[in-house]
Amino acid sequence: MKNIILAFILISLMRQTEIMSQNTSKESLFTDNYDLKTKSVNTLALSIENISFLKNNETDGDLMQGYTLPGFRINPRLIYKPSQIVSLEGGAAMLKFWGMDKYPNYAYRNMPEWQIDDYQTGFHLIPFFRVQIQPVREINIVLGTLYGGDNHKLVEPLYNPELNITADPETGAQLLYDSRIAHLDTWVNWEIFTLKNDVHNEVMNCGASWAIHITDPESSLSLDIPLQAIITHHGGEIDTMSSISTVINAAAGINTRFKPNSKWLRLIEFSLMRAGSLDPNAEQQGKAIYASLTAGIWNLNVKLALWRSRNFVNLFGSPVFGNVSTAHEGYPLSPNTMYNPRIRYEKAFEPGIHLGAEVECFFNPAMPAYYDPSKYLSFNFSTGIYIRINPEIVIKK
Repeated sequence: MKNIILAFILISLMRQTEIMSQNTSKESLFTDNYDLKTKSVNTLALSIENISFLKNNETDGDLMQGYTLPGFRINPRLIYKPSQIVSLEGGAAMLKFWGMDKYPNYAYRNMPEWQIDDYQTGFHLIPFFRVQIQPVREINIVLGTLYGGDNHKLVEPLYNPELNITADPETGAQLLYDSRIAHLDTWVNWEIFTLKNDVHNEVMNCGASWAIHITDPESSLSLDIPLQAIITHHGGEIDTMSSISTVINAAAGINTRFKPNSKWLRLIEFSLMRAGSLDPNAEQQGKAIYASLTAGIWNLNVKLALWRSRNFVNLFGSPVFGNVSTAHEGYPLSPNTMYNPRIRYEKAFEPGIHLGAEVECFFNPAMPAYYDPSKYLSFNFSTGIYIRINPEIVIKK
């Protein structure tokens, strides 16, 4: 497993023979600008990043059970940039759900399960520490808290955007590379560390989200080849567990984007991806196709997507894109044909202040229901509203 991770990093480093470079990172509702060249040198600042949310999932109960997420995340931290190429950040990452005062004390990957004998009070709180170096314009190396979530630019069946508000910040190592011909993001997220004779496995996941630019990504018409993969590994050598498991989700395809010279129509984007899931212990491996058409109109993003899968077990994607029910353990849902329209609103009022809202639907025209196979699943939907405020207070210049 460690050799696979090293291979990801080495392949990324080999792609540094570029003529010109450009950094495509920027801040949005769920993403961050990681380009150190745009930030002041020799400054100490206090960042009080907050995202407040109210998200509601209404489902029929066969794919997954519905629930509501009311609360906020707050991430106070000190940011010190001693030079043009180095940044240090330290603080805390805190999660609060309204109406809840006790939080299970373990790594959150999705909606956590209650543990009565191991919990925190007030907030789910973990430390935040990031050291970042940008030795050349094209490359950023990050250790500690990663630029995770939507920063990875994974397609929705591989990564559920809801994890931006529920999952713990990713921690480990990350290599980011931006140039005229490629955007490369390679990372290792270490979830559970083990000591000698521990009674549980070490748990980590690593991933690669690459986009090979066939044309200039800043031109009015661009074409990319996206290559994406997430690997989750349970293993280790010094613990007392004998079980080892590795599961892979991957996707590849084409993505084309048209930016018309219009005040109201910002972009038209089409993506076609072939996806798959691989589990050596499973009898059958998953296969899927994901196609999406997106139009950026004013501050709205209107998307219509089609997902078709068979035997697909997703690691970080929403359960509605999988072929195994999370509501009825072990119940297979195959094949899965999903029509997925979504309308998302996002507006940046000024740097560090974002407002967002969305309505997303999931329609399955022909999937046998759990309670009565003669019936079919029909209509599931989710709604959400978000406010992100990220002020920075300069303490020392």
